[in-house]
Amino acid sequence: MIDERVAKLLDFDDSDLYANQNGLLTEKQEKRLVRTEKGANLFLVVIALVFFSGGVIPIVILWLTGAFAKMGWASLAFAAFPIVFVPVGMEFLKIALARLEYTVETFEGPVKVVVKQGTPPTAELRCGGRVFTVDPALKNLISPDDIYAVYYATGDKLLSLERLLSGERS
Repeated sequence: MIDERVAKLLDFDDSDLYANQNGLLTEKQEKRLVRTEKGANLFLVVIALVFFSGGVIPIVILWLTGAFAKMGWASLAFAAFPIVFVPVGMEFLKIALARLEYTVETFEGPVKVVVKQGTPPTAELRCGGRVFTVDPALKNLISPDDIYAVYYATGDKLLSLERLLSGERS
């Protein structure tokens, strides 16, 4: 049975949980993961452009101003810029353009929510050596004595959570 308050905080529903239990992602979850990935990829493309610029612009400026002819053998030192910077930029671009394939992974066991003070306060859900950033309100909904199934995607992206066993003993 899904805990509606937990589901609302973590943005999942019955169909998401069912799919995750079967090792699958829903279309909604895939779209959210791809949207997050696109933001990171844009950053990597910008970094790649910075490296390309660092490798090419100094050479172009020296060539256009005629400084290469005046510098003689010292101009060869500037040949290192494209040799170093362009391959690094290419690696960033390859990473940015690679499409990640997500798989659903599961951890079953106790979980702990740790709230970090700050403005605004943040929280981490910790389980099985994994750490997920969550809403601090989740701390009031999770019992450290209970056993949970935590479903997450490749790259430690939290998908859904369900209580398996209550730690309360009568």
